[in-house]
Amino acid sequence: MQLPPHLLLHFSYITSAKERTALPAIRNRRLKYTNSNPSQIHFTSARAKWPNLWQGRERTGLEEGEDEKAWAENEFLGGAKKHVGKLGGLLGGYEEEREAERVRTLRIERAAAAQFIPEEDESSDEEEEAEATPDDDSPEEAKAWFERSVRERLIYGLLEASSYLIPVLGLVYKKGKFSAFEEEQLEDAIERFRTSRGLTEDQIQELIFPQSEKNRDNIFWSELTSAVPLRPIIAVYHHIRRTHHPYKKRGAWTADQDAALEKAVIDHGQQWEKIGPLVMRMPSDCRDRYRNHIVNKNIRVTGPWSKEEEDQLTRIVTDMTVNQGRDIDGDVFWGRVSELMGGKRGRQQCRIKWTDALCKNVKTGGRKARWSPQDAYILVHKLTTLNVRDDTEIDWKLLPDPVWNLWSPHTLQRRWLTMKRGIKGWEDMTHQEIMDILRVRKAHLPPSPPPRKKRERRIISAIAVVEEGLAQLPPNGISGSVVAGAPGSEPAIASSSAGSGKLSAENDHDSKSSSSDSE
Repeated sequence: MQLPPHLLLHFSYITSAKERTALPAIRNRRLKYTNSNPSQIHFTSARAKWPNLWQGRERTGLEEGEDEKAWAENEFLGGAKKHVGKLGGLLGGYEEEREAERVRTLRIERAAAAQFIPEEDESSDEEEEAEATPDDDSPEEAKAWFERSVRERLIYGLLEASSYLIPVLGLVYKKGKFSAFEEEQLEDAIERFRTSRGLTEDQIQELIFPQSEKNRDNIFWSELTSAVPLRPIIAVYHHIRRTHHPYKKRGAWTADQDAALEKAVIDHGQQWEKIGPLVMRMPSDCRDRYRNHIVNKNIRVTGPWSKEEEDQLTRIVTDMTVNQGRDIDGDVFWGRVSELMGGKRGRQQCRIKWTDALCKNVKTGGRKARWSPQDAYILVHKLTTLNVRDDTEIDWKLLPDPVWNLWSPHTLQRRWLTMKRGIKGWEDMTHQEIMDILRVRKAHLPPSPPPRKKRERRIISAIAVVEEGLAQLPPNGISGSVVAGAPGSEPAIASSSAGSGKLSAENDHDSKSSSSDSE
């Protein structure tokens, strides 16, 4: 489900969920959603998502304080009370104060929320009872009050902004790179805006890059966003400023630009919007160049990774994900990973090495994984199910599933390009035509390849090699025989051809000479 365009315009970086509550249509959509009894506002999930709103009496400050006292008196230092002193009372007091502070903070938040919630035309006793605190209620009543409170806050925009970006409310925002179709839609929207108002190209540039924030034309950005309804206005804003930036096509970085970038960061810190004009580069380019190439450039290592580096990177990433109960494919702060690597490998190096190589080794328990025909079959049929007009619309991060998850999004994209470019004339084909050909090629699931056996290395002597080679010759084709020499010496081959008589005569002469010498 998707919001209609007249409502989507209100979802921008300017207005908040609380401010949009003034729109009856949006407030009614939230009310309809809460009446559907979604799992998001059930007690268990809501308490985990908004723990500060829960005032249940399951674990009050007094109970926690008593537990701290009991632990200090009975378990601390093996129950040696002479070493405890007033520790139990001190810890118990801390817990009581912490609970009291939590309650005070909660009451302040509720009071601030109550000031905003608009008054209805008619009030009822049920609404007044819903506002009462459940301090003296049973646990069941406290839970019911908590769910009502979450429902009301959701309707009136008093929860954090991320709570409203949910599919049921129609806010299925798309992330990642803009597709070719979206690029075309945005350019058409800019041209329509320009022609309808009789503006020049320079005036459009002034709208995209105003001299100050006060001169920003919100109508311009709202009309552009309506052309790509699956993108939030802030994403459209940054994308248009990147694609139309005057410093977009500047070529490779030079040594002078790197030096200017380093000096600008020293003078202004990492304020990329200020640094960009000084270096005559896009702010995002300055940021990426500094992070990926300038930082720690004196100790940066390039080239193949050593076994020690791979083990260190694996240990760091698993400590940040698996060992903390997080998904191994989840987001990782690669700048922090680079720091833990001692700065010898950059954030980009660490990310690519992990996603394209080491991650699948961890998933397979160290067994080296190879791309197989089965993987190609699965990839083609997964792409077939996507409703896309071009492969630039594919979100490669969504393709892996719990069973088929060895390959990184980058690897899947590369494999797709390899299969696509293997079709003759693919440059002149549409995405659908390419998919039709690949579906025919990958119509049947190929059998699993047999396990690869390691080849045993045979170590044999030189004499055995010669004898084995001579044994394979036909009997009439033997041109010599192996003459065993002294132990450790190489075997000699005596000729049996016409020259063998001469060799035998020479041997006889040598033997007679040796006999006469002995006499």
